[in-house]
Order: sequence, then C-alpha cells, then structure tokens
Amino acid sequence: MKMSKRKNLRQLLAGIIAIAILFPQQSLISQVIPDSKQLISVAAELTPKKVVEAVLQRIETEYIDSKLISRKDWQSIRNRYLSQSYQSMEEAYVAIRAMLDVLKDPYTRFLDPKEFASMKIAPGSENVGIGLQVAINEDTKQLTVVATIDNTPAQKAGIRSKDILLKIDGQPTLGMEITESVSLLRGKPGTSVVVTVQRGQQVVDIRVKRAAITINPVRWNSQNSSRGKIGYIRLTQFSFSSVQEVQKAISLLEQQAVIGYILDVRGNPGGLLYAGVDITRLWLTDGLIATFISRENTPKREESKQTALTQKPLVILVDGGSGSASEILASALQENQRAKLVGTRTFGNNTVQSIKELPDGSALALTVSKWLTPKGFDISGKGLTPNVRVPLSETERKALSGQRDLIGTTADPQYAKALEV
Repeated sequence: MKMSKRKNLRQLLAGIIAIAILFPQQSLISQVIPDSKQLISVAAELTPKKVVEAVLQRIETEYIDSKLISRKDWQSIRNRYLSQSYQSMEEAYVAIRAMLDVLKDPYTRFLDPKEFASMKIAPGSENVGIGLQVAINEDTKQLTVVATIDNTPAQKAGIRSKDILLKIDGQPTLGMEITESVSLLRGKPGTSVVVTVQRGQQVVDIRVKRAAITINPVRWNSQNSSRGKIGYIRLTQFSFSSVQEVQKAISLLEQQAVIGYILDVRGNPGGLLYAGVDITRLWLTDGLIATFISRENTPKREESKQTALTQKPLVILVDGGSGSASEILASALQENQRAKLVGTRTFGNNTVQSIKELPDGSALALTVSKWLTPKGFDISGKGLTPNVRVPLSETERKALSGQRDLIGTTADPQYAKALEV
C-alpha cells in the first residue's frame, strides 16, 4: 500500500485505532472506506430495500467465497430478501443480519449507523468502557475474551484471555451481536457493569467500574541483563501510528547500544493489515512475510526486500491474545529464522476484513481474503506454536494483573525466559 493511499485512509476514517474497543472482533482490517460512488448515486432515492441490495451486491462481488453465488440455497435466500418489502430501515437491518448468519462467518458483520458512528473516534481521544477485546468463538458461538487492554478496569479486575462472557448485567450473551455486547459494556465513567465470566468450570460475577480508555499502542525501554543491555518494545495494537512509533523505538534503542530485543505482542489482537506487514519489514531484510489469497484464489506475496533497521537477536513474546496482524509478524519472523517465539499458543485467525460504508451510513465488514504463513500454513483455529512454551500459573497471572508495571521485567516469567533464549 502506498503512502498516499494510507493518508487517504487516515482522512476518510480518523479513528481506526478505536477498532479494538468498539469493533472488537479479532480482526485484520485491510481498509475502512466510505463507498462514495454508491452514496452519491442513491442518496436522492434511498429506501430500506436499497440498503439490502447494496449488501447483497457487496457479498456477491467481494466476499472471499466466490462459489457462494452459484449455490442453490444462496439463490433462494437472495430471492427471498429481494422480494420482501421493507417498511423501515430497522426491518432492513434485521433482514441483513439474518442474511449474514447464513455465511457462518463470525468476522463478517453489519454495523447500523449508530454503531458505525461510534467506531469513528479520533486517534488519541478517549472512549469509556472497561477495556475488553472480545470475539465470538466459531465453534461454541460464545462471547470470548481475546485480550484486555493494559491498565484498564477489566485488566485490573482479573479478566483475562479465553474467559467466556456468559452475561453482561444479567443479559445472556449467547446469540448476541458483537456490537450489542460492546454497547452494554460501555457507559458513563464511574458507573459499573457486572460481567458473568466462565473460566474452565468456574463461573463468577465480576463487577467492573467503567473508565476512560486511551490506547497507547507502543511503549519501550532498555533494561540491563546479565548479557548486556536489552531493548524491550511492547506493541498492543497495529494502528496508523504504530509503524512509525516502532521504527522510532528501534532507532533510539540502537543509539543505546542494546545487544538484542524483546518484542512483546501478548494481548495484541491485530488491527491494520499494512501495519502488521510494515512492522515486520523493520526486522526482516529479505524474506516472504505472508501470502494473501483473494476470492479469485489468486495468491499475492508480501515480501521484505529492504534492509532491516537491526540484525540483532530478537525474541517475540506471544500468548492466546496475540492474533491476526500479530500472527503475521510472529509467523514471518519465526519461519524466516529471524526470531524465536516465547510464551503460549497464539489465537489463530488468518482472515482479512474490509469495512465499507453503505448508502444510509451503516457499514458492512466483509471477509475478503485470508493469509498463509511463509511456509504455506493455514493457522485458522490453530494459532502459532512458540519455540519455547512458558504458561503462566494462576498466581503469576494475578500478580501481573494486579501490578501492570511488572510486565516486561524479570518478575514476568515469560519475559525472564526470553532473556535466556
């Protein structure tokens, strides 16, 4: 993606950084754009049926499964929704969501105008919530915690990756839209929400006080070790600014004469596609990063052909909350033997979504491609296996949740092991 195109995207939708909170599926976003041609052409004669038609057109021309439109059941579904008369936009939205359910794709979803507007928060602004990143488990259909954001109420309350959210303020979440669950979690600062969490066989109610959530995607420092000075970079989201911030961190750490790096993407659920690819290039001089497969089954290879900012040893910290763009970076550097992974198995999502605004101000997030690792592996539902597995005990989890300043120190068992690798 060229820089001019990135700037256009930045102008078209300020606030992609808010996706992890407001659009919290474990997603890899290729683009978020208003369909300006479509908006102009139908604005004067907008009807609920026009919105349904627009969704159908996008599915049939852009959805990753190109064989969909040739299925007899899809033709029947298509005819059913096009033959209906819709008295209101709300009726159209209900029909669209029912239509998307047929795809059985948890990453393809519809946002009504209010939901889409709430997503468009300017970078650096605050959002009020509890700091959870959630997804719907493809197998169980249960609302599951992907990760908690650093220094947020959810993290301090001890909620963690892989927890199942059974209820929000007493409302069962099974069958609930992602956006509805996010709306329930949000509210005025200082108010509380009760989440019913299942962890293994244990079910517990946790009361969490809402607060303003600000995401700072990159933080870094240098630390002394028995081997010498180590550069530590923690990356919590792949946003517009993260590429430049990681580049700055590496450059400044190089000036401090570090002997190696630890890159921490634990709890990082993904974000922008190009950010994941470009941050990988900062570390990799030559090599295949990933192969993207479109609906035409045409492979597109993303490679690094530039000189990396550093060739010094690199360890990447990963866990079950590391997904999508985090997995692109981790798999590329692992399989090119540029880095070793330490921690636990990653989330396992290799699909790419494009978000496009519809004529009425709603939006459709559509799965448009998938990616394979440099060696051609499909990690969907499997994740990446670390070179060195370091699970955390319950006591260790609680310690790190209660004292976030311990993360990335020798009191952090996964970080401590990375120092030895």
